[in-house]
Amino acid sequence: MDILKMSKMKKYEIKFSEKVSLLVNAAKTNKIRHVLSA
Repeated sequence: MDILKMSKMKKYEIKFSEKVSLLVNAAKTNKIRHVLSA
């Protein structure tokens, strides 16, 4: 695999997992439907 592609995928993966964890934390503190509508 191309190393440049790999690093780009890793960066995207990290950003995605960060977004997911933020959504999970928001769902825990707020109402779930509020997060879904955001």
